[in-house]
Amino acid sequence: MRISSTTGFSLIAVATVVVIVLSQCTKDVYYEGVCFSGDVKPIFTTNCSMPGCHNPVDQANGYDFSTYEGIMEGIEPGNPWDSKIFEAITADGDDQMPPTHKLSAKEINTIKGWIKAGAKNDTTCATGCDTAVFTYSQGVNPIIERNCRGCHNNTLQSGGINLETHQDIVTVQGFGGLFLGVIRHDNGFNPMPYNQPKMPPCEVRVIEKWVNAGMPNN
Repeated sequence: MRISSTTGFSLIAVATVVVIVLSQCTKDVYYEGVCFSGDVKPIFTTNCSMPGCHNPVDQANGYDFSTYEGIMEGIEPGNPWDSKIFEAITADGDDQMPPTHKLSAKEINTIKGWIKAGAKNDTTCATGCDTAVFTYSQGVNPIIERNCRGCHNNTLQSGGINLETHQDIVTVQGFGGLFLGVIRHDNGFNPMPYNQPKMPPCEVRVIEKWVNAGMPNN
C-alpha cells in the first residue's frame, strides 16, 4: 500500500498533536517564589483550621496547622508526593482534605511549589497590603478570601455566618459591628480567624477604612 504525501503529512501532524497533548498532561505544574507566611499559611488558616479540624484546640488526627512547626509534621521538604498533607489535598473521595471541598488548582500548586523549594519558613515576604487601597474588590475581598471564606461560605457557614458576598459581609457587620469586632479581637467578641493569631495590622486597617467609608461595593 502506498501512502500519499498528503496522507503522510496528516499522520505526522496527528502524531505531533498527540505528543504535545501528552506532554501537557504530564507537565509538573507548580508556582515558584512562594512564601510561607504570605502565600501558604493563609491557605491552611482558611481551609484547615475551622472548629473540629486542625487547630490548637481540636488537633484532628493529631495535627495542628496553626503554626509552621505543626504543618511540617505532614511535609517532606523537596518532595510533595512523599508529603502526607500534599497527598491528602490532591486525593479524591473519603481521603480528600479538606473533606468539605477541594482546594483550588492555584492553592494546590502554591503548596506544591513551596514544598519543592524546601518548605522554608519565610516570614518576611511582602503581602501586598496597602492601607491606601481599601476598595472592596482590590483591598477587602482578597483579605477575606485568604482569612475567612474557608469557614464562612455558601456551603460551610460556621457559626451561622456566611461571608461569601459583599452583601453577606455588610449584613454581618450590621450585627452590632460583629465583623470588625471579631477580626480586631475586641472585648466581647469571639476572636477570628478561629484559634489563629490576629490578622496583620495592615489588613485590619484596610477593613476598618472600608467600613468607615460606608462599605461600598467598589
